[in-house]
Amino acid sequence: MKIDGLWLLSFAIFLSGCGDNRSADPRSDPVFAGIWGNEYRKGTDILQERVRKRFPGGSPERDLAQYMEHLGLKVERQQHPSGGTSGTASIRYDAFICGSQFRIGWTADARGRIEATHALYGDTGFP
Repeated sequence: MKIDGLWLLSFAIFLSGCGDNRSADPRSDPVFAGIWGNEYRKGTDILQERVRKRFPGGSPERDLAQYMEHLGLKVERQQHPSGGTSGTASIRYDAFICGSQFRIGWTADARGRIEATHALYGDTGFP
């Protein structure tokens, strides 16, 4: 069987995107501790409650983003024409084919104060 070089290169690129994207491990942090290994719905509920408790509405969005970056999550923020922002912080584990992920999302007003948060502990699906 002959293996095409382009196919092999494509597969290598695919695999490089399937590994962990963590530089730190937040699973030992109080917000994330004990969630790993739970059923996804239960883990999401626990994570959502902890995020809302740690970063309630009105708290600085900057603090939430910095906290997540410190834990090794990839943070992406978007400025809105209204002056507000939205953001996500995420990390994947064991992502070859079907891994797990933590994802935190938020919106903030023009003053940089959190308006809403949402959290997800779930399956990554196919990369």
